[in-house]
Amino acid sequence: ARVRRLDEAKQASPPLRLRAVSRARSPAGEGGVVVLEASGRLLPKDPHVGTVTTDLKRKRGESELSGSAMAPATEAEELAALDKALTALGFTDDAKLERVLHVLTPRVVEQMASAHASTKKKAMEILTHVNKRLAAQPSMKLPLEDLVSLYVDEKKHKDSAIVKNFALVYVERAFERADVKTRAAQILRALEGVSARSAPHREIIARAAVDALAVPENELTNPGNGDDNTFDVNAMKFLHDEQDRRAFLQHCLDYLLYQPNSAGHAPAPAPAPSPVA
Repeated sequence: ARVRRLDEAKQASPPLRLRAVSRARSPAGEGGVVVLEASGRLLPKDPHVGTVTTDLKRKRGESELSGSAMAPATEAEELAALDKALTALGFTDDAKLERVLHVLTPRVVEQMASAHASTKKKAMEILTHVNKRLAAQPSMKLPLEDLVSLYVDEKKHKDSAIVKNFALVYVERAFERADVKTRAAQILRALEGVSARSAPHREIIARAAVDALAVPENELTNPGNGDDNTFDVNAMKFLHDEQDRRAFLQHCLDYLLYQPNSAGHAPAPAPAPSPVA
């Protein structure tokens, strides 16, 4: 009855902003369901689409209401949540897409940790849709902080290389679209523990760090300084770890020693000698 009254109340007034408007437990006791709404009819009127965010969070095995452990989502539940996410994206116009991607992108990447091949396939379908939309919106920002958090989280996805790989792909894209201060602040987080990453990941992070930190000092701030906007290079945590410091400085040395061809590309190979008659 409570859920029915909430549904009637939702239909009686237009949605105003992206927010949680109701919480309910399913008849099977499967945990909280948060109904999301957004301004300008961001999501279609289909009441099943509104539970996208929490449905995607369910598989992490944590209740939205109490944080207590709960049974992991089944394959059918994962697919249903991803179908709702894809439907929501399809009904979202470009003007409102950025807000939706800030919520959904990290959640969908996280679904790549699923044990079910069908879930991974559906998540890839959503990410392919996201990629196409982003290609047409080069200035659209992505949730860099959340994506970096997903990448550096060693508790939830320590053994899930596929989540790390996809998270880093979208970290790269988010870096290209972020402002200077955000880039600098987030690359400092990614550099912590960089020496323990695989060689390709170290290269990507170090390359991003060279770009993000090569800015005037007044554009930089140390994370956690509060109201103190001064920058102190000694406050960079990764520099206090010998292995992390060595990995970054090695990349910097390689960068300084690199001498590209003056024309910007490799010289053309010399033609093969003519055969002797």
